[in-house]
Amino acid sequence: MSLSPFKKLIALSVGCVVLVVASVVIYWELVQGVDGFAQQIAVIELKLDDLEFDRTQAKTSADFLEANQAVFKEINDFYIQTDRPVDFIETLEGLGRKTQTSILINLINNNDKKNKNFSFRINSEGAEKNVIQFLKLTELMPYVITVKSLSFEHLTEGSQGSARARLSFEVTVETL
Repeated sequence: MSLSPFKKLIALSVGCVVLVVASVVIYWELVQGVDGFAQQIAVIELKLDDLEFDRTQAKTSADFLEANQAVFKEINDFYIQTDRPVDFIETLEGLGRKTQTSILINLINNNDKKNKNFSFRINSEGAEKNVIQFLKLTELMPYVITVKSLSFEHLTEGSQGSARARLSFEVTVETL
């Protein structure tokens, strides 16, 4: 059976229309795929930029920490170590020897578990000028100290005519 030229034209036209529609659909799908990949690439580039920024910030922070180690050590020295309050006590004892005063240091127990600071009751006795010097040196200690109470008492004259005094105060020392 032979097809008439009109039927051939219709068949050819339908075939061309199907081919054009198929080409448009395939083109559309390819464009959508490329757009999806472009969006994924844009998201990955943003993540890479964020990671690069984080890396730069981490490097800057590391450089800052390294450059300021001495400063951080000085700041840490203003606090007594929670596990080593002995350093603070030894410093006080050294001040007592330096000022020729007798001192008595009592640790005041804190029942407050969240407050890790140490509280001490410090009693110093000796020549009045030495006791005052002990207080001045205690104030200059390189620690964060809060004086909670202070009493100063004049005692009798010493054997060589020098005035004697007793100093009693309570301090709280900050810890790390």
